[in-house]
Amino acid sequence: MPTQNPLNERPPRRAIIFESYGRGDATEAAQRIKLSLQEKGYNVWIDREHVAPDDQEFWKPIEQALKGSDVVVALLSPHSRRLEGDLGTDPRMSVCHNELIAAVRMDKTIVCVTVVECNPPLAVIQYDPIPFTNWNSSPDAYLEGIREILHWIREGLSTRPHRRYSSYVDNLSQDKLSFPEELNAKDNFVGREWLITDRLERWLESNSPCFVIEAEPGTGKTALVAELVRRNHGDRILAYHFCNSQNDDTVKPERFVRSTAANLCGTLPAYKDLLKTSNLVTALRRDNHPSTMLWEGVLKPLRNMPRARTGYIIIDGLDEAVGAATSVTIPQLLARALPDFPSWLKLVVTTRRDDRVPRFQTAERCLLAGSIAEQNRDLRQYVESRFAEPALVASCADDAERKHLIDSVVERSAGNFQYTITVLNELASGLLSPGLIDSLPASLAALYENRASVRFADITDYEVSRMVLGVLLAARQPLTTAQLALITHLDRSTALRAVLDRLSMFVTWDDGANERFYRVAHKSIADWLIKPPGGFDRFSVDLAKGRELILAHCRNWATHRETYALTNLIGHLINPDHVPEALAEALAQVRAGFFEQRRNAVNPRHDLEDTRDLVLAFVERHDQPAILELAQTTNIWQRDGVAAALQAAPPVADNFVNSIVGALLRVS
Repeated sequence: MPTQNPLNERPPRRAIIFESYGRGDATEAAQRIKLSLQEKGYNVWIDREHVAPDDQEFWKPIEQALKGSDVVVALLSPHSRRLEGDLGTDPRMSVCHNELIAAVRMDKTIVCVTVVECNPPLAVIQYDPIPFTNWNSSPDAYLEGIREILHWIREGLSTRPHRRYSSYVDNLSQDKLSFPEELNAKDNFVGREWLITDRLERWLESNSPCFVIEAEPGTGKTALVAELVRRNHGDRILAYHFCNSQNDDTVKPERFVRSTAANLCGTLPAYKDLLKTSNLVTALRRDNHPSTMLWEGVLKPLRNMPRARTGYIIIDGLDEAVGAATSVTIPQLLARALPDFPSWLKLVVTTRRDDRVPRFQTAERCLLAGSIAEQNRDLRQYVESRFAEPALVASCADDAERKHLIDSVVERSAGNFQYTITVLNELASGLLSPGLIDSLPASLAALYENRASVRFADITDYEVSRMVLGVLLAARQPLTTAQLALITHLDRSTALRAVLDRLSMFVTWDDGANERFYRVAHKSIADWLIKPPGGFDRFSVDLAKGRELILAHCRNWATHRETYALTNLIGHLINPDHVPEALAEALAQVRAGFFEQRRNAVNPRHDLEDTRDLVLAFVERHDQPAILELAQTTNIWQRDGVAAALQAAPPVADNFVNSIVGALLRVS
């Protein structure tokens, strides 16, 4: 029966609530909660009313409903964590796990509610679930739970949304990186069971503290890590991180440590409780050195926490972080800290082969390459699964041609998943004739050249596309069509749309709440565009031109007050070469009140990060007056940024830093 309204007020508008739940064990709770929310005036979308049991395209209406929703209410239960295909179950019984991944990718406000005891999936561990396992124990218990759910829905709908994070300490959960590009809810992942269920499980029971997965470009290491995070078998993964050189936040060691701490708040209740009840949070201050943050704020407290079962932290793409302009890189930080990990905590990392990545001498190593038999079996399994897609089925005249195409793609790919994906996507789009597969070039770079030549037979047609690619590669984060239009001065609805359609092989997007965020589709494409191997440079991109366009846009921030410009002006001025004129311009912007003028549009945390990076550039140039000027401010974030930079300065600058500290003490 419908419940009585626990509160009298109605929502300010008929907001749309997407209710996610596991059909196998939470259907009754979901239906009852839905009725209660509808009684309060909310429009509640629940799959059983919109998706037929035999609908083969069940994900499409779910995705559309997610896009149109205002808040996602996630009812957590054991079935809500199950993935498609787990234990041979009907995927419709577990699709809610992918719903949560997609909701995070779209930056939706999520209200987590535990209706059957379970650990939250990793996708939403930054949220503190509302305990509601007693929803059917008594009317009073039910009404109390509904009051709490309604409270957090209203918070999520407010003009300044407040989310129920696992830890509010020092805004730690706001530094939890969500990795929408890497954790894609619709990835068609197959294979790798030899690694996931055999090698990794055996290593977890060994004495080795580290497992290094070395991968050739395009062999699918990021997809593997995303799948491990989605599965999180036995709740062994306690924190995860993806390094991406195209996203500065992911390669900053202090962001890595704080994001890892936020992860641990969601997976280790004892760690969360310790943060809330001790002065441990001071170790995780943003202005501390990353080594101090990691040891004092994470490893030292974990060493004193007993744990019965081994868990691990997993980090993808260490090679992406080796070139970060920081006092210590994430790979260096981990190599130094690994001996201090508690006995029950291990480390899994993936990397391309790169001499700058520490060797982790005590690690067990695994290679993903075309020379590995298991890799080729996995690739064949992936190709066979893709040939069940309607567009690829239509490309084959009969079963014999289908078998020939599968064999040809597997042979040409030589174990490289990115090569395979590119070929199959071109085949499905009709841009590649089945009869041409046997004549495709063998290397990934040559394949990109081949397919680009088909799309741009006349190289003059490529120039506008070259400009757009240069902007995407130079950007510090993915860009919306509106941002791309402002930066490139292309008409958003005609010229820019046509360019993005033509670049479909090179560019992909992630869905936000209201718009798409575009980026280059794969690291190997970025490598090919920026540093093409000899003889393959017709489609190369000059990053300097992309940076010039973005910087011109950022410099014009006062006119358009666009968020990307307000967030990234200082970063674009001081990177990558610390040119004196650009540094002087950055200092002039701060001096003129840039931080204060952008305050209502961006998180003030950017004041700290911009100041830290700017001071480190001035430390490199031994510019004492500039540093002293930045330090003498009433802006707490700016002062913390100066302190963070002085702590993070390299040892060779110790004497100069000491002189700065002495000068500041005399001023105070």
